[in-house]
Amino acid sequence: MPFKFHVGQGNNSDLVRRTIGRRSWWTETGEDDEDFNLRWTQLRMRSVAEATKKRGRGDQFLNHIEGLNVICRKSDLFKNLKAHCDAKGINVYTLTPATYVITIGEMNADYSEFVKHCRQGESKMLMSVSKAPKRPNPSSTVKARVSTGRPSAVGSPTKKAASAPLKVTAAAVASSATNADKGPKASAVEVKPCQGEAKLSVKGCELNATNSSTKPVPEMSKSSKMSNPKDTLEGAKNIWIVKPVYANRGIGIQIFRNLHAIQGFLQKKSTGSQFVVQKYIEKPLLLNGRKFDIRTLVLCDAKMNVHVYEDSYLRTSSIAYNEGDLGNRSIHLTNYAVQKKE
Repeated sequence: MPFKFHVGQGNNSDLVRRTIGRRSWWTETGEDDEDFNLRWTQLRMRSVAEATKKRGRGDQFLNHIEGLNVICRKSDLFKNLKAHCDAKGINVYTLTPATYVITIGEMNADYSEFVKHCRQGESKMLMSVSKAPKRPNPSSTVKARVSTGRPSAVGSPTKKAASAPLKVTAAAVASSATNADKGPKASAVEVKPCQGEAKLSVKGCELNATNSSTKPVPEMSKSSKMSNPKDTLEGAKNIWIVKPVYANRGIGIQIFRNLHAIQGFLQKKSTGSQFVVQKYIEKPLLLNGRKFDIRTLVLCDAKMNVHVYEDSYLRTSSIAYNEGDLGNRSIHLTNYAVQKKE
């Protein structure tokens, strides 16, 4: 007797349907059919979950496990990561930047700590600017050179080198610790998306780069030596990323440079809504000059056995990293929905 499955609409639904459809012993059924063996939906449906649990059959499975929010919701993910680190004696801020969960309309401890942290960052920036050595006045240099009768090079426009779109080749490697002041070499160059889907074969702790288009994939540069991971995650500038707790696909995510802008943004939100406010990583690991993330497929069964799919895939931004342009979400967010729309 064949197994029955139903796949609802949502991210990767076509891929899931095709994958199961290649197995001749599986038959697709309708949404109202309660005699299914597997039901895949983008969002957890409480009514379906409760009905499935009530039937008590051991051969019916949903792709959303009860209580999954503890790792899938941004706020709970951080809280549980911190609880794990505390239990193991690990400083959580060596693994993730400073993070605060803020509820609009509530003056909680996280909000007070965030305001204090943000103001300290602004003070440090002001102090660093005031201590910076003063540069000589270019006008006096120009006068001195002009008085000798020699042509002056000061103040002349700098010619920008012509830049072709970056190509995904093994030789095109971006530094993971690019100098934030200088920026990457192609910081203002629009980069065309990769041809084909870059995959990483995960075996043990090694990442072996392959590509479905048979084109070479750029290697990821190794991070520069860090004396203190916390200092690297903190960064030298007061840049923060604000994320809605209950949204996905990059919806509502914004990046700010100061406390005033963040407070103005949050004041417009409805009472009770929650946001994760996190220190932005100013010097991220880059692939060919662009930000990226690694997506790994994991299956967790009813007995809490975890199965990790051997191949992973990368998602990159479509524009080279440029810390100076915080308004362009296509630079900073690798979500497919963001890259497709913007």
